[in-house]
Amino acid sequence: MVVFGVIVTVIGAIAFLIGWTVLQKRRSWMKTTGRTFGQVEDGRIVYEVAGQSYALRITRTNLQGRSLPIRYALDKPGQSRIDAPLATWLAPGFFLLLGTGLLLIGIGMIKS
Repeated sequence: MVVFGVIVTVIGAIAFLIGWTVLQKRRSWMKTTGRTFGQVEDGRIVYEVAGQSYALRITRTNLQGRSLPIRYALDKPGQSRIDAPLATWLAPGFFLLLGTGLLLIGIGMIKS
């Protein structure tokens, strides 16, 4: 039972660290607004940072002409993604909750 508790604790710690790392990385990204241009087949959103234009490739084709929120890395403005709550908060939150739960279960198994 103790060995299984240690394994669950390690898995929980890894899940927690994944969630924490992704959350911290996403929180440090800056927000801007991008606009889709060109033909639908082009599939790109153009946004501007410090006077320079960057393009983000997208796969959805029903976004032509719309403005969308974008997050980009402060040190690498060309690295960006659409600012979706699922990617920004929900996925890291899931890993944080999963990791915390597994840590508590694993520690409880070790102590018993």
